[in-house]
Amino acid sequence: MPNPQEEIIANIRARIEECGCSVIAVGAEPGLGIPQFAYTVGVFHRWGYEFAMSGCGIAAMHNVLNELARRAMDGKLTPRDGQLVEGALGDGYLLRLKEVHPSWQEFGWMAPTLCILAQPTVWQAQFPDRAGRFPGEPGYDLTALAQLDYSRPREP
Repeated sequence: MPNPQEEIIANIRARIEECGCSVIAVGAEPGLGIPQFAYTVGVFHRWGYEFAMSGCGIAAMHNVLNELARRAMDGKLTPRDGQLVEGALGDGYLLRLKEVHPSWQEFGWMAPTLCILAQPTVWQAQFPDRAGRFPGEPGYDLTALAQLDYSRPREP
């Protein structure tokens, strides 16, 4: 009888082989204050980093992360802290890339699963509030359930 985890890993590896990366989505846990989030797996093999996003709908995050990964793999995007990215979210919204603080372990499983010896750098694609402010900026008014700021250390 096949091991379900091994099947998932095999599917992820096949997707990476076919497309260059896979996007993993995780449902929200409102009781724990965790919104749904998604992240790429596979960009690391060529570029040394991955992308993550939280708070949007699963389909929107999937599209954004695929677009960021595609740009990175095409050599059109090299993430920098605070970098603004146009055209990945739609509706004229900019995204901001921030380096994920190492205290966030949600992304930690991908390194050992894919036989990577070191945890890759992960860049969070952050979306602005309705006034165009990003997490950490004065007046930013979205709650943590709307979007976690993975660039800040995780609270115990």
